[in-house]
Amino acid sequence: MSSNKVKILETKTVEKEKVIAEKLNGRFAMMG
Repeated sequence: MSSNKVKILETKTVEKEKVIAEKLNGRFAMMG
């Protein structure tokens, strides 16, 4: 059970990082 929770937390963290990266890329694209 604990290992399953860790996997879920990891996937959520990766998704957050992807969203942040997309927002940053969008800002740079608008500026450039």
